[in-house]
Amino acid sequence: MASKHVEGLRKFCRLCGLQRALSANRKPVEKKKKAKQINKICNVKLEEDAEDIHPPYICDTCRRRLDRKAKIELFEFQACVGTSCSICVDSDPNSTVEKVQEEVAVSLGFSVVAGENDDFRFVKLRVNSDIVERSVTVGKDGQWEVKLLGKTIANRECLGLPSQFTAEVLHKVASLKLCTGNVEYGELLKDREERGTSFPSGHVCEGQLTVNGKTYEKTVRHKNCVMWCEIPNRNQCNACHMYRSDLSSMTTQMRHRKLNPFDLSASSKVRNDLLSPSEVQIKLKNVQQARQSEKRKRYKLQDKLLEREGIDLDEEQAEEMKELAEAVEGDMKECMPEDSYQRLLWEEQRKMSKMKDARSMRWHPAVIKWCVALHAKSPAAYKMIRKSNFLKFQTTLNCYTDFTECMEGYNLALLDRIWKDSNLQNEKQFKRNVSLLYDEMKIKSGLVFNQRTGRMMGFVNLGSLNTEMGSFGARMEELDSGKPATPEIATHVLAFMVRGICSPLRAAFGFFPCRGVTTSELCWCVWEGVKLLERKNFEHGSVCQDFNLLKFPNPIYTYTVI
Repeated sequence: MASKHVEGLRKFCRLCGLQRALSANRKPVEKKKKAKQINKICNVKLEEDAEDIHPPYICDTCRRRLDRKAKIELFEFQACVGTSCSICVDSDPNSTVEKVQEEVAVSLGFSVVAGENDDFRFVKLRVNSDIVERSVTVGKDGQWEVKLLGKTIANRECLGLPSQFTAEVLHKVASLKLCTGNVEYGELLKDREERGTSFPSGHVCEGQLTVNGKTYEKTVRHKNCVMWCEIPNRNQCNACHMYRSDLSSMTTQMRHRKLNPFDLSASSKVRNDLLSPSEVQIKLKNVQQARQSEKRKRYKLQDKLLEREGIDLDEEQAEEMKELAEAVEGDMKECMPEDSYQRLLWEEQRKMSKMKDARSMRWHPAVIKWCVALHAKSPAAYKMIRKSNFLKFQTTLNCYTDFTECMEGYNLALLDRIWKDSNLQNEKQFKRNVSLLYDEMKIKSGLVFNQRTGRMMGFVNLGSLNTEMGSFGARMEELDSGKPATPEIATHVLAFMVRGICSPLRAAFGFFPCRGVTTSELCWCVWEGVKLLERKNFEHGSVCQDFNLLKFPNPIYTYTVI
């Protein structure tokens, strides 16, 4: 065994301890030729080396570092320990993974389990726990993978190990000092859980950890935690150690907030990302109340301004105004072209002024359409015009704007109106060919109360099937986490529109509030729209996305009804 150990040492570098001293393309570098440099830089006396403990060669990388007088991290070699010695096992040409499994793994505290695809897996459990502390998976081709506390070590080069599995891999993994994260911030962790906020650039890991004789149930790790300590005298990896400064700042802010609570008034300057969900709701409620108060004040000021500066006309003055309007009627007609909208509005107002009861006025359809568009753009602007007794027909507008209920999803009443107004039932069959268009639009998030239905609008709603699947997934997450699921507020709207291929038809008939759409969710929405179009005797021909009004969209999917 001693001769086998000495033979195996020839492959290792005396300084870095890596198995790269021998190479087929160059002559090995004897450590005696660099004795002076090694003594000066590494403070190692080669005369005291033992032949059965220390290798006789150094690798080419360490040779170049010696020439540059660069610092080298010295590897400490140990005497041969018998059958479990990694150097003896690696130097044996008959050594296999099974042999390493029998002789080395058990001695290091690993258990051997069968992995997927007939791979070998060496597992080491945490004491008095079922948590896998560290595991090594070896494939048939000799490639290996290390997991520490369930996280795969992506950068294996930092461990300084070869790509092919050797007993040295088990020894290195067994000697790694695991990162404990930041366990000292229990007060901050508890506060974050109560407020329902997460850690920026970090996450909470559960599981018992013993640090300096104390047991902790949870710890805070950085998102880039490598799960092992690069510096032996620390309990954290470099990422978690640097994250401690951020956690200390968060703790200071938390204690300051408890002594001086955040200002949640409408004029507060506190950033919303620093508030908990409950605090955001309180601030939002205060802002809404402040807006309502400001609106009432503005209306009162307008009324006061009209009372102070407005002029009331008696019957005689009203007659004079009518005569003045009739006198300038000719000049007004000369200023306004005959087919202009200004001329139409003037004539409609003249017609209404001659009526004894303004409620019997039958307005021109163009004027009604303009008022509907104005009311849809800004109800406050139309209300201000209406208060001046100009275009005062709110009831008439309600008959046009409220002919159907404002709802999420596909509006069947609106689709019936589209089919009726398009008059395609009296046209030739080829003019019934239509295309279903859809696009996603960014909206301002918020909730709106529908007074007619008593429902809150603004939550995510992608149809009956998608809503049921989402509710089922939320209930499963609630059972797993133990935390109640809250409905999500939509940030986008998925709108659906029908456009005629051989006709000028173009109208939207459905929208779905969402926070982004997956393929399966979009599939149900699209096919539900196709089904509704075909029930209305439309000849559906294609489905298009990202519609551009400047040109006809290219169909991304077509099919033929058999």
